[in-house]
Amino acid sequence: MNRLRLRPRLARRFGRRAISAALALAFVTTGLPLVAVATVATTAQDTVTGAFQGTVTSSDTGDPVAGAAVEITHRETGQTHAKTADALGRWYQGLLHPGLYTIRVSAPGFQTKEVSQRLFIAKANEAIPVPVTLDPLPAAAARPTPPTA
Repeated sequence: MNRLRLRPRLARRFGRRAISAALALAFVTTGLPLVAVATVATTAQDTVTGAFQGTVTSSDTGDPVAGAAVEITHRETGQTHAKTADALGRWYQGLLHPGLYTIRVSAPGFQTKEVSQRLFIAKANEAIPVPVTLDPLPAAAARPTPPTA
């Protein structure tokens, strides 16, 4: 109730335009910086991290290697992420910091392969493609040797 009585008093004393200007100034000085900070924080998240999107295929047939183990290691920090390729040989890892990475791919019956890849942030929501082709193990190494009697 006091608030209702106070407003007419202020209006009589300072005038309606002065009160409107004061309220607008209060909104601009308190509300606008919060909007600016929220916008900067949202934009910053998009430019700080990146992603790799890879495929694993066989060098002799070109077929995808399902279930291949993928290990992504940031060379500067040593942070490692482990992934498994899906049925189409695809894998994805997001939220990675920019820098140089070693990507190690292995699968049963294939030789392990390491790839160096630099992750740089070019555009938001863009993944760096990492195609990896695995060579099959030699025939003698792929088959277990029978025990000798």
